[in-house]
Amino acid sequence: MKALVLSGGTGTRLRPLTHSLPKQLIPLAGRPVVAHVLDSVRDLGVRETGIVVTDGGEQIEQALGDGSRSGLSLTYFRQDTPRGFGHALSLARDFLGDDDFVVYRGDTLVTESIADRAAAFAAERPAAGVVVPEAAPDVELVHFFTPAVHEAVAALAADRPGDAVTPAGAAQWLRAHGGDVRTGTYTGYWRRIASAEDVLAAHRTLLDGLAPAMDGDVDAQSRITGHVVIEPGAKVVRSWIEGPAVVSAGALVEESHIGPHATIGRDCSVHGTHVDDSLVLEGATVSPVGRLHGSLIGRFAHVSAAGRDGAPRRSLVVGDHARVEVAE
Repeated sequence: MKALVLSGGTGTRLRPLTHSLPKQLIPLAGRPVVAHVLDSVRDLGVRETGIVVTDGGEQIEQALGDGSRSGLSLTYFRQDTPRGFGHALSLARDFLGDDDFVVYRGDTLVTESIADRAAAFAAERPAAGVVVPEAAPDVELVHFFTPAVHEAVAALAADRPGDAVTPAGAAQWLRAHGGDVRTGTYTGYWRRIASAEDVLAAHRTLLDGLAPAMDGDVDAQSRITGHVVIEPGAKVVRSWIEGPAVVSAGALVEESHIGPHATIGRDCSVHGTHVDDSLVLEGATVSPVGRLHGSLIGRFAHVSAAGRDGAPRRSLVVGDHARVEVAE
């Protein structure tokens, strides 16, 4: 079995952050969304994986490489604009050959294993298998297909030229034409990442399962409580890190309160601020703004106070390289 990961969404509801950062690369608990998706693929025993990308695809390829670091073999396919599953399938046709395959969305987090569904599909080989959440059976999370899907997609494309063919539509066509399509339920946590609220909710869930690791430099005047990761090269000075929280490699946290449910990205600098339920991405600087809560701060952004410290909490979504002064 092979895998096809659809990572071509534009993330319009996450702008301005996604003007320069594909939403599939937003880090959750220190790792991109799509990396968590690839964990799910690898859990099925699948190694050969195609990733369909659009704008920002070069950033995804740079972040993931050839997949060898994750125990996978990755092949990339580029769409000029999101064109749906049917077009993605045509790009990956030679790669997929006559193999069965599983389809994941690159922006959908599925935290628990569906290896049992994959094993059942491989043993029984219906034309298609659909995995839906037990609490939301109208949402199709994952699809398994035999090569019969190629006929379905071709027929749908011929019937409705210009319409985007979806995995759900292909499965419905197969069922309507006598194919065996089976549905299995998923009882674990899942989240489709479409908005800032989705990012923060998924981030909280992943941080709640955090395994603590103290590899950075924490001075004697700082306090660490709960499950906290301090990565190598990070420095914590006169601060309270309240888990679950991550302070990434190269970051400096000084005279601040970080957490709960906060990640400070690589090479960030945070001074005199309480950051909770938030993500501060790589290279960003935050200096004293009182409290940031429920915020997404883009890469290399600068957020500072225009007046006195000690302001009430604020929620911000700030794009890459932005400069923001918060009025008191």
